Amino acid sequence: MKHSWPTLLAPASTKAASATKRKPLIFSRVNDSEMVDCKTLMSTILFLHDWQSVPGGVKPTYLARHGHTVINPALPDEDFPEAVRIAQTEYDRHLPHVVVGSSRGGAVAMNINCGSARLVLLCPALKHWGTAKTVKPGTVILHSRADDVIPFADSEELVRNSQLPAAALIEIGNDHRLADPESLAVMLRACEEMPTEAAKSIAPPSLEHNPIEIRNFVVCSGQYAHSSSDGGHTWGRSLREVPGNNSPVSRGLVNESRLPQLNESGSYDFATVLEDGFGVVAAHENIEGPAAAAPSSLASLFVTHDFGFSWKRLDVPGLSPRGITQGKCSSWPPARFEAMSIPGERRVVLSWQDPWLFDGPMSHVVYSHDGGDSWQYNSLGISNPYLAHDFDGRLLCLNGGYFLLSDDGGDTWRKESFQIEWPAQYRDKDATLLRHVDFPDRKLGYALIVHWSNDMAPAGVGLVATKDNGKIWKHVATLPAPNYGDLNSRHALSLRLG
Repeated sequence: MKHSWPTLLAPASTKAASATKRKPLIFSRVNDSEMVDCKTLMSTILFLHDWQSVPGGVKPTYLARHGHTVINPALPDEDFPEAVRIAQTEYDRHLPHVVVGSSRGGAVAMNINCGSARLVLLCPALKHWGTAKTVKPGTVILHSRADDVIPFADSEELVRNSQLPAAALIEIGNDHRLADPESLAVMLRACEEMPTEAAKSIAPPSLEHNPIEIRNFVVCSGQYAHSSSDGGHTWGRSLREVPGNNSPVSRGLVNESRLPQLNESGSYDFATVLEDGFGVVAAHENIEGPAAAAPSSLASLFVTHDFGFSWKRLDVPGLSPRGITQGKCSSWPPARFEAMSIPGERRVVLSWQDPWLFDGPMSHVVYSHDGGDSWQYNSLGISNPYLAHDFDGRLLCLNGGYFLLSDDGGDTWRKESFQIEWPAQYRDKDATLLRHVDFPDRKLGYALIVHWSNDMAPAGVGLVATKDNGKIWKHVATLPAPNYGDLNSRHALSLRLG
């Protein structure tokens, strides 16, 4: 949907006046357990948002998640001079290393005095606002040729008028938002590297060309976080605060301060927010049964389309997944979901297992291809309920020595075996259940695997990698097992890639 750009500046409105009273959003890394490259100087970045946008969006959040302190003031939509004044005040107060301006925010950035700060412009709307028509040397501009809001030619003209080298304009992205993973990665690189001369090297990271030896890892095991910045050859260890039982397993751009409200006895299980703002929270809440019946829990679901600023509760018992019957699944609706996977835009997959009071507990999935508007059911048979997905969005149900794999979104599943290559000195049990599977590239994947001693005590945790899309997994490193608690609890282990 195209913006409708104003042709004249309106006088300061009530909305603009209220915006000046709001403190800018200032945030650093969202999750301190995420690892960033220690060679990268962490910067203070002033991020100036687009017209009809708000602070805390996908791009400033992405920069914060990579270790930078981001100043993200609210800019009034209908009063450009006031937006420039707010931006200049925040620049003078914080003296950031980098100023990033997105669309109209790019025009704001061009019209402030940003001193020696690096200037990064994203599809700048310079012909719609402000008087500045050139930018200083060293500016980097990101723009999509497919942008249907601000013509790519406007940035080409800006480069010529500013006498910048052609390399200062980086063609990237599929639309005006520049919120896809490649565009976000290039924006980050533009903020972290010297621009212009190095602009040709600011390209989307291709993991096919990044060997395993240079990757960063954080493996959390019990109360310790083990980190490596040299591909797993050497490791450091630090104490961590283990998330509480009420904390969800969070992925993507989750801001835990904006999770939906639960009842007093509710607990969050999983939370994911994608780069386009779509997200899902799975939780469970206690419900009171009939008189004299013991309290029981019931799974809860919420969806967002605006990065978690608002949530819609879905009635789990009322979802009525197509294909489900009491004969097929006696445990619907579940007390809680045991895994969640969001393998693509508006695709949601949730799984659970029959309670152990059933003989031969079965696992089940419900899945939606339209963001939760409609649902379907499938049985996984006698299987674990643990879910993951690969780079291409194929669903994986994790079992010892094999996946149940679906490449049609959950309609059909087939068994696909894999192999684990154990360290030469390994003498414990060959337990082959992968955990925390993460595929950052089409063939490249990482996972954790627990080493069990012959008396079935956890003896270690292996970090394993595959370079053939999951057929063979090789050990990168072996780390200590969690030193307390239930190994199957959701926060006992975790894996993050740098």
